[in-house]
Amino acid sequence: MHVRCYGLPNPIQWQQPDGLQSFFFYAIIRTLRGSVMEETKRRYWEKEAIRISEMMHRGFYEKTIHPKDLDGYLSQESFSWIGAVEGENYLSKKDAITAFSRQRDLHEVPLIGVGKGRYRVQWVSDTVLLVLSIIPLSTKKETGLLLSENQRSTMIFHIEEDALRIVHIHVSNPWSMMPDKKQFPRSQGRSNYEYVQQVLSERTLSRYPDLSPRQKLILELLSQGKTYQVIAEALSISPSTVRYHVNELLTKFKVRTRAELLTAVQK
Repeated sequence: MHVRCYGLPNPIQWQQPDGLQSFFFYAIIRTLRGSVMEETKRRYWEKEAIRISEMMHRGFYEKTIHPKDLDGYLSQESFSWIGAVEGENYLSKKDAITAFSRQRDLHEVPLIGVGKGRYRVQWVSDTVLLVLSIIPLSTKKETGLLLSENQRSTMIFHIEEDALRIVHIHVSNPWSMMPDKKQFPRSQGRSNYEYVQQVLSERTLSRYPDLSPRQKLILELLSQGKTYQVIAEALSISPSTVRYHVNELLTKFKVRTRAELLTAVQK
């Protein structure tokens, strides 16, 4: 069989493969088509796993979903949940939902804001996915509490009846050696210190909307009498970076010295 394609400078002839040649030709086409469809399906499950993970985090901490309404997202075969607090070890879906529903109804956990998390998906088998995430958490202003941390979470998903179900959840706080070899209490304490100062600067310097959050923070620390070196250590930046921000502030307030800057701010 010959097919002629007109409309081109030189008509092209293509001969359809016959016999054994035809068998291998269509086998390759089917294989490629199957590979593309399989890859598309895997990408869909990965996006769905991340979507459900994020929904679970926001629902739990921002209280947009009650634990009683999670049943449809949890595995019908087996389920376990290890929480961040001592004693939160549940080996059944019923126990986990009951415990966290009671926690929600008694308001034992304050309203917590969830920032943009980092998610990574790993395939364990053709039907099992592992989602690793780091979630920025901070208490809402209306709670009257000041807390900020990056919480780690692991969720294992199983594809059941063409739907993604959670088999296991493990949540933990970063109590371990940090990359810079500093123990968690010191590193986390620095993080909370910066968070508290940031909240304070946003309140005391709210009349200066043109300043960036970092500029407000450094200006607040300057007003407390902190030196460049102390500010650098508190914010885990270099003294030269502090000087850069101070110079930007001097330019914005049209002054020449640190003393003039603080005077201008206090007016």
